[in-house]
Amino acid sequence: MPKESVIHLQLQDIDGVYGEIEVSENWEKTLALLPNIVPNWQDMQQGITTAQAVLNTDLLSVLETVGYRTGVSVWLDQAGKPQIGLVIHSGGNLSELQRFTKIVEGLVGMSDEFTWHPSAGVYQRAPYNVMEMNGNVVKYGFVNDFLVLGAGEGVLKN
Repeated sequence: MPKESVIHLQLQDIDGVYGEIEVSENWEKTLALLPNIVPNWQDMQQGITTAQAVLNTDLLSVLETVGYRTGVSVWLDQAGKPQIGLVIHSGGNLSELQRFTKIVEGLVGMSDEFTWHPSAGVYQRAPYNVMEMNGNVVKYGFVNDFLVLGAGEGVLKN
């Protein structure tokens, strides 16, 4: 966690929490209410369905992969611009997390709005890739069982 963090959030056992929510008696009642209280609910559902089709998996499988242990930090650089760091532990599903990453890279590579730079550099012996979108830079790579992702120019230094 960068010492300059404004916000730091650690999430653990997200898939277990999701499993408990899914079997709760109130879950179906809550789902029935969502179309009335969430704007564009049908669009969101369609987006989730599309994402599941593209990733060739369901939401629970994604949560099982990224839900073991995840950390998010937000801090400001010297110029006052927000920087975001995300660390996702594979929870023993490293190949699945790498597969999800490759799918996203493929989608980014097909887009005219994004630029993908594979093998853009090495930071402290860890190779990383870069995605640029709308003037924003996202750097990411794998360190052991972790996917490390940072949004911002100097994000790897923190």
